Amino acid sequence: MKISALAILVIFFSSIQIAYTDKDVPKELLNLFEKDKLINNILIKWKEKKTVVIHPSIRERIPHLRTYSAEQYYEYEKEIKMNTETIAVKRVPRRVKIVTDKGEVIIGTEHGEHPYTSAAYFGLNWGITGIEGSFEGRENWVRKVYSCEDNCAFYPLFPHGGVYRPTTPVELVFLATLNPLRLHDLTIERVEDNKNEWVLYGKSKLYRSMRWKMHLRKPDGVPMIFEMGSANRQERYITKSTIKVKGKEIPNHVVYSETIEKDRVDTEFILLEHKDIDKVEIDIPLGTSISDYRLVKPFQAYNEKSQDELENIRVLYPWSGRLLSEAELQQLAYQQGHLIPPDAPARRYSLWMFLPAVILFGLAGYLYYRQKRK
Repeated sequence: MKISALAILVIFFSSIQIAYTDKDVPKELLNLFEKDKLINNILIKWKEKKTVVIHPSIRERIPHLRTYSAEQYYEYEKEIKMNTETIAVKRVPRRVKIVTDKGEVIIGTEHGEHPYTSAAYFGLNWGITGIEGSFEGRENWVRKVYSCEDNCAFYPLFPHGGVYRPTTPVELVFLATLNPLRLHDLTIERVEDNKNEWVLYGKSKLYRSMRWKMHLRKPDGVPMIFEMGSANRQERYITKSTIKVKGKEIPNHVVYSETIEKDRVDTEFILLEHKDIDKVEIDIPLGTSISDYRLVKPFQAYNEKSQDELENIRVLYPWSGRLLSEAELQQLAYQQGHLIPPDAPARRYSLWMFLPAVILFGLAGYLYYRQKRK
């Protein structure tokens, strides 16, 4: 079968992904999300009510849902039902704190039913996740610290530890007026500039099979609908109503639904209160165990490594009231055996290390060849 030159050119150019830049976004939309125009210095508190719809086939496999072992708890995580939760989002320039108070677990683990508080802190190039207080008999669970190329609020879950992250970047677009144009995982491929809305289209970097679409209302840019899905998974956020806060419209009633194969989770977010704040502090109890992964860069590297690989390169230390500098992390990594000290070059691998051996073997071979010829 012959393929024409034109067909080859069409196939070639269609395979090229053209980078989407700010130049392709309408200026009116860009201006809405400039840093100095975002809502900051504010606490926004939400009530979250979740309903899990379990497919009958799963109920048949597990007739007594309350007798889960620890393994079953994680295997059937979708079937865990929570009662009402509250989500508190604090925002100041370049820093976000999110605290989620979860009620009793209706379907518990073998340890019983435990309410707990999940907290996350996001700043420029760093993020912290973990659980506050007591959970399953343990006090002050280990906090995980990781790095990002931008503010970590715009990044997906920290791999292998994201279960304790209280929310996602897309959720923060609706619950905390996060800039939808800067979400790290969502690549924008095109923007429709319609009469009453902007519609953004793209795909996920982390979940490559998933396409997404977001509707932003004109002229205020309020997120009204977000949809993302693949063949066996769909999720949607819908803003039901808005209110004016600090001169800007924000959602005050949001509905979220997620369908994975035959199971569905419906979540309703209702704004409880909002008030001004001055600052966001990292109020982790002194002495709390810290697992710091910030020497692993860039952020994508976390997804490329297994749980064991990440655990072998983390830096461990007790919380002293502040984040350690990169130099301090490197020093601790040397002490804990994760890095080779810079003052011990003999331990570092280099091609020059093998040069003497190569010369020696070459000389031996040459002498052997000469002796054989005699």
